Amino acid sequence: MTDAQAVTDSLGLALEATGDLDGTITSQDPAAGTQVAQGSTMSVTVKDVSIWTDAPSAGEAAQAAGVDYFNVSDSVTMGSNSYSNPKFSYTAGAVQALYDGPASGVSVRKTDAAHASLATDRDLSDFSLNWTQDVDGTEVTCFGDAQDAATVIEWKVGADTYAATYQGYGGEEMTMSSDDIADLIAGIE
Repeated sequence: MTDAQAVTDSLGLALEATGDLDGTITSQDPAAGTQVAQGSTMSVTVKDVSIWTDAPSAGEAAQAAGVDYFNVSDSVTMGSNSYSNPKFSYTAGAVQALYDGPASGVSVRKTDAAHASLATDRDLSDFSLNWTQDVDGTEVTCFGDAQDAATVIEWKVGADTYAATYQGYGGEEMTMSSDDIADLIAGIE
């Protein structure tokens, strides 16, 4: 590596790695996040370069992001898991609420039209299925590996894109049922 590389995880944490590698990479283990290198030296510095800035409230995050109004429920339930007291953050054109639990979390984002790619950090092509669900007249696109078991959902209201991602920390896929999706969307403005 000779230049900085940015990596973004499923809930928006970006890391920057810089350093020099004298030699060639002989193998990679993406699951473990490691690279085995052959050569004389390797030095890497890692620092947090998250694109997200914390905000004290949904309203302040939306205003700082340049996004119209954003509001979410104080708590959400996904199956038997309940989450409360979301943390808010923003970046240009996008606002985020993160419901954090000990082993999983739910992120809810709203983006303006120019920043729709920030709606989720997940690669939607990783999922074997996508389908739509009607939630009180709103068409929601669901992504997952089994019907009625979505990991990511997206929907539009006017020019704005909304998305929710349900993610296990440590690689476990978490899924939302159609009832979970309807309840979640009912609490988002």
